[in-house]
Amino acid sequence: MFEIPEIPAMVYNFEVAGFHTYYVGNSSVLVHNKCVAQGNGVRIESYYPKDHNPPHLHINGGGSSARIGLVNNEVVPIFNTGLTQKQASVVKDNLAIILDFFEEFD
Repeated sequence: MFEIPEIPAMVYNFEVAGFHTYYVGNSSVLVHNKCVAQGNGVRIESYYPKDHNPPHLHINGGGSSARIGLVNNEVVPIFNTGLTQKQASVVKDNLAIILDFFEEFD
């Protein structure tokens, strides 16, 4: 089931329940959210790689949404977001996978 709002609204970083691939806009652009890693109720996702800088990943679950990026070869929270202890633990447990993701941007 879906709903079409009377007034269109610009949205960012949304999730379509049950779908990770879907079409958006009048041009029907195919969009895919890539789950880079997950654990303990926390998902580390790439919503649209390589479309804007700095490269970053979205952290959802385990607290407020946050973003991480690579700064001086270190994975850190960016855009004035912080990580909860639960999120930080999942990032630490998946650090090799996360670093592999950021290598795509070199």
